[in-house]
Amino acid sequence: MDIIKKFQQSSWARKGASMAKDSGKMMLLLSKLGAYMKKGGVASIKDDLTTLYGYVRDIASARYRDYNSSSLALIVAALAYLVSPFDFVADFIPFGLVDDVAIISWALNRLGDELLRYRQWREGTKEEGE
Repeated sequence: MDIIKKFQQSSWARKGASMAKDSGKMMLLLSKLGAYMKKGGVASIKDDLTTLYGYVRDIASARYRDYNSSSLALIVAALAYLVSPFDFVADFIPFGLVDDVAIISWALNRLGDELLRYRQWREGTKEEGE
């Protein structure tokens, strides 16, 4: 079974949906994600992680409201998987981050339109603040 199907059939989707309904849980996830990124995390997707961090932060803080709840649940699930020490392939073994990159990349590809809308909103709010 490939890693994406395994992820989809695991409890991660359920956890993501539950966490996506609770701004406190999302903020805790962001704290863990921030620490993960500061340690170096997965350098190849750092820009994407920064976008996902902002997306979840802006929803959890009620700044961004034009989002799809299913997309949010998927992103939260993927980020929770990323920061969890209990994922499918332990991160400390050689190639242990491959599953993390695969899950995040899959989520990014699947939710491209959602994230494009968010980026456009974010750029618009930056222009208004200037």
